[in-house]
Amino acid sequence: MLKEKLKDILSLNGISILIGVVGGIWGLLSIFIDWNWQVSIKWLALVLILCMFIVLILSLLINKLNNAYNERVNHKIRIINYLPEQSLLLVDNCDSLEYFQIVSLFFVKDGFEIRMAYGYVETKNLFAQIKIIQFENEFMEEYPDEYQRIIEKNKESLESISIKNYYKYDG
Repeated sequence: MLKEKLKDILSLNGISILIGVVGGIWGLLSIFIDWNWQVSIKWLALVLILCMFIVLILSLLINKLNNAYNERVNHKIRIINYLPEQSLLLVDNCDSLEYFQIVSLFFVKDGFEIRMAYGYVETKNLFAQIKIIQFENEFMEEYPDEYQRIIEKNKESLESISIKNYYKYDG
């Protein structure tokens, strides 16, 4: 991902923009600098130009990586189907899910996330399959109607499931 973002910045368009920005800044600064004063100021100017290029490239890279991270973290994983016989959820494939990664499943009710189950990512191709290891006893006891709707593949109940790519340890 880092290489892709760096290639985007260092593409022909990115380099052109960087040259334009640095050139514009140095054009404004040349009003205040007497270039014939000493030879060492030219070397200082060269070093400052190179430093400005590096700072601009790094700031653009940090911005692109931050946007990619926020997009990845805030991405809601859509549940497509559920097979209760095998305890498998079929979900959209996304970058935040990895093979055999433990995930936590929450049921969203009135804006609150209620811990529902935990499982792991079993396969990952066009879609990802999440094998549910165990439903939480508290969820089954406190919300038996919702649990039954999930088992019956109710579309609204399946859409209310939130998948987090971590497992909460209760130690």
